[in-house]
Amino acid sequence: MKRLQKKVSVDLNIRAVNINNLKQDLDILILWKRGNQSIDTKEQKIGPEKPNAVFNEKFRMKTAIDWDSLRNKFGKKKALLAVVTKDRSTQLGEANFDLGHYANVENATTDKLPLLNCESDPKAYIEIFIRAKAVKSTKGDESVASKPTPGSRMTTKKIKFDLPVIEEKASEFDTREEFERAEQEYLAKIKRLEETVVDMNKIVDHK
Repeated sequence: MKRLQKKVSVDLNIRAVNINNLKQDLDILILWKRGNQSIDTKEQKIGPEKPNAVFNEKFRMKTAIDWDSLRNKFGKKKALLAVVTKDRSTQLGEANFDLGHYANVENATTDKLPLLNCESDPKAYIEIFIRAKAVKSTKGDESVASKPTPGSRMTTKKIKFDLPVIEEKASEFDTREEFERAEQEYLAKIKRLEETVVDMNKIVDHK
């Protein structure tokens, strides 16, 4: 059974990561993972004398999230931020967050996500600023299957923090919407052709 979903636009600003008790300086980056796909930040330095790395990078994507029409709210949709070394050989920790939770919040939110599985600092965290809003559709709500889709680094324009916006490629939600629109157009053309053929046959029969 297909689930009712709504399209949501997500703006995520990865502000900083804080990890204490590191034994050496490291070049790190943060991966925003969705399924088998990920988007990465630029590299920053962190270490014993500098436990806080400031990123201030903003990402934008569109996705489809389950919609509970009875409760009038979004369901859960997990996403993951992973802190890794520059060569991606070592993961320092990971933070889970729920896109559905933020989609149910009216205003943008500043949050500190606990960095799990961080051996050097059990109190480590990633600071984010996030806004998730339902995208208005002229077609209304859609029923689509939930599936992770590829992401792409694509700078489109400058926005509030003067940071590049990274757009996710058309999700399955977008692809299905486009396909259905094209299908309706083709069906309408076929119907008009069939009506024309019927009218022509009537003229021939009349003669």
